[in-house]
Amino acid sequence: MKYKFLSFIQLFLLLIFLVSCSEERKDHSNEKNAADAPFPKEAKFVTPLNTINLTEVQDGEFFFPKFSPAGDKVFFTSANFNGIWYVDLKSNKIQNVTEDKSAGYGFEISNDGKNIFYLTRFSDDGRRVSKYSLIEKDITTGNSKELFVSSKWLTPPRLVDENKIAFYEDDELILLNTSTAEKLEKKNHRFGIFIARENKIIFTSNIGERQIEFPEGNNIIWVEQSPFEHKALAYVVGKGVFIVDSTGESKKYLGDYRAAKWSPMYNLITFMVDKDNGHFITEVDIFVTTISGDSYTINLTQTPEIIEMNPAWSPDGKKIVFNTYSGEIKLIELKIEEQEKQ
Repeated sequence: MKYKFLSFIQLFLLLIFLVSCSEERKDHSNEKNAADAPFPKEAKFVTPLNTINLTEVQDGEFFFPKFSPAGDKVFFTSANFNGIWYVDLKSNKIQNVTEDKSAGYGFEISNDGKNIFYLTRFSDDGRRVSKYSLIEKDITTGNSKELFVSSKWLTPPRLVDENKIAFYEDDELILLNTSTAEKLEKKNHRFGIFIARENKIIFTSNIGERQIEFPEGNNIIWVEQSPFEHKALAYVVGKGVFIVDSTGESKKYLGDYRAAKWSPMYNLITFMVDKDNGHFITEVDIFVTTISGDSYTINLTQTPEIIEMNPAWSPDGKKIVFNTYSGEIKLIELKIEEQEKQ
């Protein structure tokens, strides 16, 4: 009887192990399939139409614009990332959301466009020791609440879904419920985010962490996560922009681009290209290129006298906002001819 009892326990544990392995293989398989997933729409040609000024010099100097999820507002910050503002595209009115220091660096907008999540830094009780505070703010009422505070280094928040955000506290990834401000058990919630650390990219998901290294040893300045799961754009110092996937098996070089952003709808990225005279930047323009299908690249601005920077897509993929060197926010409307489906 004792022998049979032990065999039953061993069989039970073996079944658990096999199910666990099966689930992990399934998750990795889904991850690889998602990395290879096609874009929603394939673009053939892109034509710039109108360019519209959203802010003027007299309104202030604004930088790093981004659309709201509904596409009805454009948010932006200052040159040093202090404060957040937005312009309503219907009324053309500019509204201030917060004056908090560093709030404009990597802030997120909720899917319904009602709240923003941002990181600010402050000194506790006037002492020189800095702390980081993660804030959620209602842009209509102005009400705000502190979701997380730490004296350790924090990364800007990444919106996982409507009521979850993810960020790093030093080397630990935190998954937080924004409704209750409680930490969540990562393995119980499906997600995946990229972060740049020196000469490698870290991809963390509910099934673990994977490090993606670049053997050249160059530092990685930033990663821009794809709206299509498990891909990212990575800017490598001295090289340019690569597309990487979460498996680490694919690294596709695109070119020596700056501030590259994925289109949310098409097989396109937008980016800026700068020229210099060996001492100063003399010209910067905004481009769009295809990253699958037929190769196609176009300069959208072609204005040698104006330095255009930091492009970002609208949710429908048919507009791009950017800022000028002097701090104006502009919008380009695009005509996109789609590839015929085979």
